[in-house]
Amino acid sequence: MTKDMSPEIVDCEGDPDDGFLDVDLGDGYLPPQTPRTYFRSSAPYIADQGMERYNQALRSLIPVRRKVIKKDAIGVDQAGLFSFIFSSWISKLMYKAHRKGLVSTDIPRGSPFDSCDYNVQRLEMLWQEEIRNFGPSGASLSRAVWRFVKTRIIVDWLIFTISSVLGFLTPMIFMRKLLEVLEDSNSTLETGFILAFSLGLCEFLRLLFFTWRFVLSFRTAVRLRVACLALMYKKIVRLNSFDENSMGQYAISCLCSALRRKTVQASDQRINLTNEILTYIKTIKMNAWEGAFKDQINCIRSEEQSYIQKTSYLSSFGSSLAPTVPIISAIVSFLSHLASGNTLSAAQAFSVQAVYSNSVRDVVRSIQMSLTAFHEARIGFKRIQAFPFVTIMVEQARNYVNVTQIALSNYIEANVGLIRMQKCLLVEEIPQRIQRPIDRSQAISIGGASFCRSPSWHPLLSEGHRNKTDKKPGEHLKKSDLEAASDEREKLNGNVTFQSELKPVLSSLNLSATKGQMVGICGPVGSGKSSLLQAILGQMRLIDGQFARDGSCAYVSQNAWIINGTLRENILFGEPFVSTRYYTVINSCALNEDLNQFPGGDLTEIGERGINLSGGQKQRIALARALYASRDIYLVDDPLSAVDINVATHIFENYFKKELREKTVVLVSHQVQHLSQCDDVYFLKEGCIIEHGTHEELLKLDKEYAAMVKQVGPACQTSAPTILNENGIALKTSNGEGDEKTDPEKRNVGESLVVAEPSNLGSLKIDTYCQYIAAGGGHFVIFLVLCVFLANIGSTAFSSWWLASWINSGGGNTTILVNEKQVLSTNLGDNPHYEYYQTVYASSIGLIILTCGLRCLVFTKVTLRASSTLHNNLFQKIISSTMLFFESNPIGRLQNIFSRDMDEVDSRLPPTVENLISNFWILSLSILIICIVFPWFFVALIPLSMVYYFMSRIFRKAIRDLKRLENTTRSPVFSNLLETAQGLNTIRAFNKETEYIQKFFQLFDENTTCNYLWNVGMRWLAVRINLLAVLSVTTVAFLAVILHGHVAPAMAGLALSYSWHISGILQYTTRLFSETEVRFISVERILTYIENAVSEGKQSCSKTSLLWPSQGRITFENVNMAYRQSMANTLCDVSFSVLPGEKIGKHMKIMKSSTFAFRAQHVFQCPL
Repeated sequence: MTKDMSPEIVDCEGDPDDGFLDVDLGDGYLPPQTPRTYFRSSAPYIADQGMERYNQALRSLIPVRRKVIKKDAIGVDQAGLFSFIFSSWISKLMYKAHRKGLVSTDIPRGSPFDSCDYNVQRLEMLWQEEIRNFGPSGASLSRAVWRFVKTRIIVDWLIFTISSVLGFLTPMIFMRKLLEVLEDSNSTLETGFILAFSLGLCEFLRLLFFTWRFVLSFRTAVRLRVACLALMYKKIVRLNSFDENSMGQYAISCLCSALRRKTVQASDQRINLTNEILTYIKTIKMNAWEGAFKDQINCIRSEEQSYIQKTSYLSSFGSSLAPTVPIISAIVSFLSHLASGNTLSAAQAFSVQAVYSNSVRDVVRSIQMSLTAFHEARIGFKRIQAFPFVTIMVEQARNYVNVTQIALSNYIEANVGLIRMQKCLLVEEIPQRIQRPIDRSQAISIGGASFCRSPSWHPLLSEGHRNKTDKKPGEHLKKSDLEAASDEREKLNGNVTFQSELKPVLSSLNLSATKGQMVGICGPVGSGKSSLLQAILGQMRLIDGQFARDGSCAYVSQNAWIINGTLRENILFGEPFVSTRYYTVINSCALNEDLNQFPGGDLTEIGERGINLSGGQKQRIALARALYASRDIYLVDDPLSAVDINVATHIFENYFKKELREKTVVLVSHQVQHLSQCDDVYFLKEGCIIEHGTHEELLKLDKEYAAMVKQVGPACQTSAPTILNENGIALKTSNGEGDEKTDPEKRNVGESLVVAEPSNLGSLKIDTYCQYIAAGGGHFVIFLVLCVFLANIGSTAFSSWWLASWINSGGGNTTILVNEKQVLSTNLGDNPHYEYYQTVYASSIGLIILTCGLRCLVFTKVTLRASSTLHNNLFQKIISSTMLFFESNPIGRLQNIFSRDMDEVDSRLPPTVENLISNFWILSLSILIICIVFPWFFVALIPLSMVYYFMSRIFRKAIRDLKRLENTTRSPVFSNLLETAQGLNTIRAFNKETEYIQKFFQLFDENTTCNYLWNVGMRWLAVRINLLAVLSVTTVAFLAVILHGHVAPAMAGLALSYSWHISGILQYTTRLFSETEVRFISVERILTYIENAVSEGKQSCSKTSLLWPSQGRITFENVNMAYRQSMANTLCDVSFSVLPGEKIGKHMKIMKSSTFAFRAQHVFQCPL
């Protein structure tokens, strides 16, 4: 079945039980980007049956497909088999990046088959089917995920099997036969050429199948990643009860777990505490708590560093041992073989060493990611038995069994994350099917109803409690562990894990609101007023009684929720712009004067969470959003507490009494002057309605409500004076088109408060590397590290050279009697210097292990010192920055630095640099040895090097820009997750779940496309470098045949063995060069923030005397202040003085000015 979704995409793939039959790296900044809207490619998922499900997959098996691909469409779906395997469809983008760089507009639309929309539909269908078949208790997300990827994994396994067989045939059949031909003086050149060609062809086919399974498996991972995270986001948006701090914490954790592997739980604690510091930085600075939080971070960081140090030692030792295990294995094998009385030829020795140097090395490289170094060595030595051919077959089988064990181990690790995700997916959602009142004149009807909070899910609960309370057998729980667990349970009493029964928050409520009526809700703190509004919204569980509601709702929370956008975007909230309606709302909410003060009017960007707005401005914007939505029922939670009495009176008269006169309003307030104008007043206490009536009726009862009124005082009962124009409130409603002077469309938008992320263009500056080196100890320390690496790699090269010399010496000119004739012995055991050769060769094992340990110790110390220095400098600079810095940089961006980028420097950069240095020396020594054995190889090396340089140059520019784009598109995903968490109640109240889900899908699809292109770009170079390596191996094989009789077979075998080194590590080393560069972008980002963040101490603020504070005095003298020097002043020539012990109140024309003056007193900004 064919579905026409777009001109360039034709077939939709199928059955949810099957996949689609169809790649690694850093962070950084981009050149200035041209704003654009990212158009997603999405396709509806339709489950096909039979072979129709494989239509698109089978088309991808066509070797060459010539179809026109639009410029804005990704080419992978129309690529033929060879184009898909060799990533040729991305070549145009690579060349474009080489010529003029890449910006966001150069990124094509992602494939619809890789989109969130398409894949989340498949996974959600499988998950719902899992729940139907097995029930919530028996459902398994892992099983659903397996069905999601089953077909592609099976195909991948078959392709990998073919690649593995070919990888075995090359050294054990063709290379061995070739060396036997070289040892036979009577062999012909024709036979040698056939074997050399066959060797190269077999290696090419191995490369072809290996690359095919790599690009196939990576695309599978991309689809699974977007499906899981999209499904998780959809569930979170639908949840009725979710702690926003936990959500923010989980959002970072969930996304990072898909983008990175966290090292230790201490890292989570540090990141979570850092997120809290960034979120509440204003409170921290106001109370001068920076030092206390810095001590906490340092304490957690010390614990984290201690764990990282231990794991880094093991990781580094494993990394240094991985390339040497094959050599050690070969040494032990050969020594055992000779000790049993056998001889050893060049064909035997170097064909086996080639197997060890490639298959075993790759296996050990994988094993060292999940096993200890001791386990690695044990496995490596257990592989070493006798030499014969059958034993080699057994060892290859063991290698692949080990690979299977690693795969199972990785699956188990992934399953832990899936189980954690499954717990969230199984949290019960409260259905939103709210009945309508029987009496159609009623908007809200509650009769004898009791409500409780819905079971909430705390994302880190299970891990945290298991870590704190689960002990190994024989260990005892400490009292502190139990107390800590008890404290957390009290904090999370709504959690489904600990909540044995649903306790009502609101009990036996009887409340009715007629359409068009204003109902007032009041009561002491904690009486359930906000919970009542949540119940009316349908976000609490009804456990008894009746609840009905007729009409759509608008909701204004007690703490106004502001999105990161312009003021107009906050008010419209996705609704179309209607000028008459819009300016009426502006006037009703007393925002006229605020718009005149903003440099860009209502198109001014107001910052993340409205951080550059006063509390009153935030609340008025939230009120404007609700009024513009034009809903039937308005639920307003204490909206006028943050504004002064004149503004409050204006809003109450124009907003509530005028614009909402025909709407149903439920107003939570403590202000008696507003409650007195409500049609009905309900007084709550301890979750129950204890009084109900009009204001006058409740005063006559002389109970709780009357007591509250008396406590407030008679002054509040009187109406506020009429607001005059000179008080700063424009009472005249703007006309539909707006005045020419204040029309925001004609006003210069001015400078945005939130600055763009710092951008660097081109290659990394040398200063970035130098500062990292300085953080690690300086240039002399780095020189010492390089020398240690050279000694380690040189020890392995020495063992191979010594083996070749030993074999070349043969029997040491010893003659033996054969058929009554004296002939020179070729048995190594007959060599008079046998023990000398044997001792030196065996001693090389100890030398290799010794240099591995020394390399591990030195390198780990240096990198840990560098990461610790960078983190401490970054945190110190950030926490001591002015509030302007936090207002100009969204929290999601800073969280990205402390989580993702810091993790890069801690955990990912060191092994990358270590592997790069190690492989560079291996590659250099391999080429040197080959050139020594075959000097003519240098001639072939020149054109190969030129091609290598050209491709690497193209690759480095493209991969750097793609990774910077991937990093830049990741930060908005973080910010969107946090924004959703903080405004979940408002989003649900306005029924904007679908819009926010689509917004997340759009942001995540764009990030996924950049991530996919970046990985495919890595594979683009890797496969081409591997082709050069195959040519190198083939060239050496032909040189060995051509120079037959001129070069000793042992030396020819040594050269062929090291040509296999080149084949195995050339593309990996090249990738490591680029990977190291892009990982150093994280260092560059950290250094940029360290340099650009302006500390409070560097401002020109007045210095206090040593005797301060002797008395509580505040003095302002001609103070002029602005958010930044390039923006207009918010305070102009302000002068006042507050004497010791004096209590004053501040009132300014614009509340933002009074807030700004308050911030100035706390040195949040400094005078200009």
